Amino acid sequence: MSQKLKKSLFLLFFLSFCIIAPLMILYSLGYRFNWKTKTLVQTGAIYIKVRPKKASFYLNDKYIGTTDFLNGSIFKKNILPGTYFVKVEKPGYYIWKKQLKVRKRLVTEAKEIILLPKKISSLVLEKKALDFYVSPSLKRISLVETKTEKEKENLFLIIYELNSDLTKKIIARFPISFKTPDIKNFYWSPNEEIILLETKNALYLLKTNPRQQVKLPLPLNINLLGFISDQEVVYLDTKGFLVAYNVNNLKSEVISAKNENCILEKNSFLCLDSDGILKKIDRRGKILKVLNLIPFSEQQKGKVSILKENESVFLINKGEVWKLTSEKEFKKIKISGVDLLKVSPDERKIALVKNDQLYLYYLKKDYQQPIKNPGEIFFLFQADSDIKNLYWYDSYHLLIQTNQAVYFLETDNRDSLNFYPFVKGSINKTFFSREKKVLLILDAKTLSLLAFYGF
Repeated sequence: MSQKLKKSLFLLFFLSFCIIAPLMILYSLGYRFNWKTKTLVQTGAIYIKVRPKKASFYLNDKYIGTTDFLNGSIFKKNILPGTYFVKVEKPGYYIWKKQLKVRKRLVTEAKEIILLPKKISSLVLEKKALDFYVSPSLKRISLVETKTEKEKENLFLIIYELNSDLTKKIIARFPISFKTPDIKNFYWSPNEEIILLETKNALYLLKTNPRQQVKLPLPLNINLLGFISDQEVVYLDTKGFLVAYNVNNLKSEVISAKNENCILEKNSFLCLDSDGILKKIDRRGKILKVLNLIPFSEQQKGKVSILKENESVFLINKGEVWKLTSEKEFKKIKISGVDLLKVSPDERKIALVKNDQLYLYYLKKDYQQPIKNPGEIFFLFQADSDIKNLYWYDSYHLLIQTNQAVYFLETDNRDSLNFYPFVKGSINKTFFSREKKVLLILDAKTLSLLAFYGF
């Protein structure tokens, strides 16, 4: 090989290296050539995580791949910055779709995608149910039913044992003389053997073993809190006395005085006194904890309700909501006219219903995209009719009950909201167990109590 050829080859390889090496470095750093703008730009990526697993992932209607079978995720890198139409689908499930923005050097995430089945397993628990009440352990259910005996239709309160497969067997059966709308409150004892019924005209104690029905000699203008033990119920009277009432010997015992309102909190109480101090007290009235150092001054404007979910404590008065802060002070949430409030399982946000509109208010920073900061509030959903109830399915999805349907919806407010009609029809009442993922629906027209499960 001649010296001249050697120099030519060396120069060629050197020039190739000078050209290719920077391109390889730029490529490894995520740079790509944008043919539309004729420029070199740095790319981003999309990461999604889906339940159930093995779902198909599309980007601008182009099939990208299937989520893996380990955690249901897929990662697509080297995407030019811009807005993309993302679609996730799986046979037998509703499609999830959304427009997401991809930015350079960043990963756009959608980690809380749930595909809802189009057909959900269900069964009829009862065909002539006027009302129902589920026990705290979910092992018993009490149904108000219509039964025809000797050509006469009567009302009965029937208590069932509810098995894990949602089959049931009768535990006790009580005839009732009052109308179903007359039931104001329904309380189970800790062992779920005794029921306290508060109606418009009386208080009834129903014992299942042995079966017994007793009308309690208590005034009707008291504020019942429920059972503190299997033998005692607790109430707040009109003078602010917190009283324990023994259902066996019919004797009363004052626990504490000067209370504006109280709620049961496991084996203790949360009571707001007349000075605006919220205290945790035990069965004997001993102060276990003072929750707020700065007195709450709004109780003079009307009766204040106390709400505690896990570690979050709220005071509610005429649609105004106050949250107990870490500084032991109640601060007002900047939204008025609240009809319904539910705290998310992760306690980072609350769902608020106002005039059949659903809002989310963030208590803590949520690092899940889209990132939200404390105090941030945004509109989420407009219902087609009155919102009667709502449940957190998990920390990023809700079940909303209206008069006409139950909707399953996400809380990801990027682009349009993905929501699906879980069930449609005339709905009288619902109950949802987040632990067992069971939804009970009482149909107002057919009086059928339906159980939906496995979703």
